[in-house]
Amino acid sequence: MSGYTVYAIAGLGRIGLNLAQEFLAMKVKDPRLAYSVRALTTQSTSDAIEDLAVNGANVRTVSYESPASILAALDGVDVLMSCIGYEDGGLHAQMILGDLAKAAGVKLVVPSEYGAQSDAVKDENFTIKEVFRKRLIANGLKYAVFYTGFWSDFVLRPFILRDMFQIDLEKGNIHKWIDWDTPLSFTTQMDIARYVTHVLVYLPRSELENRIFRIQADSQTLNSLFVAFLEKTSRPPLANMKTTTHSRAELDEKLDKEPLLIGLRLFRAADDEMFSVSADGKLDSAIWPEWKPERTVDVMIRSFVAAKDL
Repeated sequence: MSGYTVYAIAGLGRIGLNLAQEFLAMKVKDPRLAYSVRALTTQSTSDAIEDLAVNGANVRTVSYESPASILAALDGVDVLMSCIGYEDGGLHAQMILGDLAKAAGVKLVVPSEYGAQSDAVKDENFTIKEVFRKRLIANGLKYAVFYTGFWSDFVLRPFILRDMFQIDLEKGNIHKWIDWDTPLSFTTQMDIARYVTHVLVYLPRSELENRIFRIQADSQTLNSLFVAFLEKTSRPPLANMKTTTHSRAELDEKLDKEPLLIGLRLFRAADDEMFSVSADGKLDSAIWPEWKPERTVDVMIRSFVAAKDL
């Protein structure tokens, strides 16, 4: 076991909330675990935050404009997990966290990754993550990074496919901005949280420090995924849909004019094979053989059912 006693999660949005909840749930399942969970948030309160507190989390309200508030919240923390997203200032707040983590004596930092292979991307929206990792190294801090591919329970919701990626399977109107035979990694946020919390608690520190973990529920191409989804839900095949195919040059030109189209930026990173997270075909899933992540096609079906689109 790692022997860490205080885990802090900064940012309680999508993945951060899942991580905090899973850390607390693990303590219930395994009475041997004696660590504490600290939740850092800029919100005064919310139902989710109140639930964390009721279930044992130590909630601290911080301001990224107040280094003193962050230092106080990090006092005694062994592992700092950053879950700050783009909406929190383009991850610049994470830089503040990283700089203060050293002063606070944090032993391990888990950067806000959980997506593409940011050590290889060229898009400035993603390279800031790799800049942060290198900053940790320069500051003498140890890190553990997790590459997980696309969050299947987010990107495969019908309105996200339609509005972010211009793929409307309900109305049969789709735009192909990348090669649909490009391999992509997918994992749900809950499965990510289950894996990350497990290894941070149960692996020895020597197997965590300065390591990049690569995990996925499965690897799919958009063609293979959508064909399976349409067949399992008795929908018309892709061949029956109105399809507009775009070149890479068109994608680049579109993003030059409209750089805030995050869905298309994700697609461009995927086209550069940054969302296929295995390294030479190798993954780190086998570290925890009992980890059984949900299949991507099943996640997609569940997402459409939840949206009442079936």
